[in-house]
Amino acid sequence: MKKMSSEVDVVSLLGRFSDLVAKDKDPIHVGLKAPKNRRQKLKQYTQSRSAALLSMTLPVKQRQLIVGIHRKGIPVLNLIRGGFNPFDKQRPAFMRVPCRLLIEQGRFTRAQLMQALMVAFPHWGEATAQSQVSIAVGALTALKVIQKTDDTYHTLD
Repeated sequence: MKKMSSEVDVVSLLGRFSDLVAKDKDPIHVGLKAPKNRRQKLKQYTQSRSAALLSMTLPVKQRQLIVGIHRKGIPVLNLIRGGFNPFDKQRPAFMRVPCRLLIEQGRFTRAQLMQALMVAFPHWGEATAQSQVSIAVGALTALKVIQKTDDTYHTLD
């Protein structure tokens, strides 16, 4: 404090904020409380109770993707129906590919999506592309953007 007082008027600062210090018994631990469990954490980022429950049943990567989409407020289905790719200027970049396929063709299979991902990201191997296909299909299905009929995924009507 003595070293600081030569550079900053510590006494006047303490006097200026003394009423706040008197009310705040533990200033470090006051404020927003950290979520205690996974359900509370998901409720912070999801838009509705049903979305929170849905997110809790998904694998981690799909859940993280959905939580990010909800946090950013991206209306994926509405944008795709309007002919706009919701991930053109948003991350993750790999989600541009299935959305582009839905806009252009209205449907795709897992094999078509994997092939399109490997073309869009040539440095990916088959295993990486297959993993991203699973994440994208799971997230878009959970968001009620696509549904599966036989082996084909198409937008909901």
